[in-house]
Amino acid sequence: MYRYSYPFWIAYAPPAYGPYPMPQFRPTYPEIDPSTLTDSAKAFQSLMSDAHIIIEKFATSPSFSQKVMKAAQQSNKEKVKQLIQGTGIQHPIEIRYNPDGIHLTLTAQSQSQDCCKMELAFHW
Repeated sequence: MYRYSYPFWIAYAPPAYGPYPMPQFRPTYPEIDPSTLTDSAKAFQSLMSDAHIIIEKFATSPSFSQKVMKAAQQSNKEKVKQLIQGTGIQHPIEIRYNPDGIHLTLTAQSQSQDCCKMELAFHW
């Protein structure tokens, strides 16, 4: 009798097959050039050495740590920056601190552009 008995008021039948397949086009990508990644990695190695200097200074010199904390407590940003740059680091550094700790962001440049950043966060 009827193809579909319930509900009888549906006047259409589902399609017996799906829509026509759409062709898949893959985008063309430019040729791979790893030189920028290699330059960034080399610049990051020097950031790592600066980070090691800072970490070593905090870990081995309680008097240095005390001076940094005291200057930060007095909101003397210039003194904090002077103390940390006095450790012998060679990259620009951005310093932020609050009552919970200090955040140091080292930035390296490769081919005259900022290629990589390293953030150190110390709790005090």
